Amino acid sequence: MYFIKRISSAALISRNSLPLANIRCLSSQPQTELAVPQKDKLYSRLEIELKGIEPEVMKSYAWYAQRSAEHLGIPVGRCYAARKSDKDRWTVLKSVHVHSKHLVSYEVRTYYRFLNFHNLTQSTLETFLEYIQRNLPEGTAMKATKVEIQKLPEHIEQAIQEENN
Repeated sequence: MYFIKRISSAALISRNSLPLANIRCLSSQPQTELAVPQKDKLYSRLEIELKGIEPEVMKSYAWYAQRSAEHLGIPVGRCYAARKSDKDRWTVLKSVHVHSKHLVSYEVRTYYRFLNFHNLTQSTLETFLEYIQRNLPEGTAMKATKVEIQKLPEHIEQAIQEENN
């Protein structure tokens, strides 16, 4: 039996926050240590939240992410945009001097788009995330939430088996 553990990345990922290369790859000395193969973790769902100020750029990026997932063999789930955008408005004085009749209003709209992908292994998920993060457009933020499938602890499995018997 398995249960689902939700893992969320706390910070939004911007285009410039990715490391450009792994330092070990740049070494001139050959690596002599042998890697012990480990089992990949299984993820039932990957939820990606895009946040930006240009809805058309996010729409084309969502299309790009969906096509990339299809080429990697990742099942694409529901992909949609939020109906309303967040509006931040600031009203400030037009000049340095205090003339309350002369005001200027500024407004910034933040748009959201959500992408869902299903049934991923850890290696596929890491490859896919790295690939789409490297091509993230300017002015767009990404938040990735992974839902991991884990085995139930033994004491819970035993309790369930005792209940069924």
